[in-house]
Amino acid sequence: MGCQMKDSLVSVISCFYNRSEYVCRSVESLLRQTYKNIEILLVDDGSTDDTLDQLSSYKDSRIKLISHRNKGFVRALKDAISISHGNFIAIHGSGDISLPQRIEKQVYMLMDNPNIGVVGCYRQDFSIARNLWDIQKPSVAEDQLSQLLLHNPFSHGEVMFRRSCYEQVGGYREFFEFAQDRDLWLRLAPITRFAVVPEILYRREPIEGSVTKTPCKARKQTYLSEFSIFCALTRKLKSIDPLDQYGSKAFIDFQNSISAKHKISTRLRGLAYRYAADGQFFAAKEFMKEVTDLKPSFFNVVVSRIITSSEKNLTLRKLIKILLRLRFIFKARVEKNIKNAFKKG
Repeated sequence: MGCQMKDSLVSVISCFYNRSEYVCRSVESLLRQTYKNIEILLVDDGSTDDTLDQLSSYKDSRIKLISHRNKGFVRALKDAISISHGNFIAIHGSGDISLPQRIEKQVYMLMDNPNIGVVGCYRQDFSIARNLWDIQKPSVAEDQLSQLLLHNPFSHGEVMFRRSCYEQVGGYREFFEFAQDRDLWLRLAPITRFAVVPEILYRREPIEGSVTKTPCKARKQTYLSEFSIFCALTRKLKSIDPLDQYGSKAFIDFQNSISAKHKISTRLRGLAYRYAADGQFFAAKEFMKEVTDLKPSFFNVVVSRIITSSEKNLTLRKLIKILLRLRFIFKARVEKNIKNAFKKG
C-alpha cells in the first residue's frame, strides 16, 4: 500500500472567478494537505478583480497556474482536467476549505476499494436560513442511482473521483452551466460505486457570487438539476440520453412538460422560502410569481400574496422569517430520517 499510495498522483482542480478575498484561505488549505503527491491546478477564469495577482503570489512547485478569458465554470473545469495528470481528480470549490487530511483519506478510500469510483466526505456547511453551521453526514444507499434521483448528497467541491470513470462517461457536459455535478454523478452511478469518508474533511459557506447567494443562478440550477434527473430516467427507461440525442431542444421540450412544471414549481417555492427566511423578500416574491405561473394552485397563490404583502410589513416579515426557520429545522430532521432509511436499506 505504501508504494501504491506514493505513486498515486492526485490532481486538485480549483477554479476562481472574482474571488480575490477568498484566495488565501482556500489555497493555503490545499498546501497544508498531509498527502504530498498532488498537483494543484489553480484556474483564474478571466477575473476582473485582483484574483489573478493573488493566485500568482504562490510559488509552490505543486501549483500550476492557469489563466484565460472567462469561459464559465464548467468549460474552465473541463479544460483544467484535460491537462492534468493524476489518476484521481479532486475538486475544490474556490473559497472553500479542505481540511488537512482530506486528500489522504479519500485516496486511501479509493486505493483500498477498486469498485469505488467517487468519494465524498462529511462537511461543515453554513446555513443561511438557520444562521448556523450544520454538519452534513451524507451516506450512500445500496441503490445509489435511485438515491441520486431524489437527492444529491454531495456539494461537489468535496468530491474526488477516478479519472478512468470520468473519461468513460464523457466527463462534465457544458450544457449544464449549473448542476453539472449532479448530471455527472447520475451518469457515473450505473458504472461505479460511490462512497463517503465518515469524517469532517471539508468546510464551505455561501459567498458573494455563489449559486446560493445569487437568486438568478439558483433558479437556473433548479431547472438544470431537474433536467439532469429527466435525462437519467430516460437513459434508464429507453437507453437514450435526450441531450445527446436532441440537443438543446430536449431541454425546451422538458420545460414545457406538465410533470416538469410541477416539479420545478415545488423546487422554486422551496427557494422562495429560503430567501424569505434570509430576509431577501424581493427575490422570494419573484420566485413565487414564477411558481404561480407554472402551477397556479390556490396554495401557491396564497403563499405568493403573503410574501408580496410582507415586503411593506415589518411585523409580517419577522413572523414569516421565524416560521420559515422553524420549518427548515423540521425539514432537516425529516431529511436526516430519509437518509438514515436509505442507509439502512
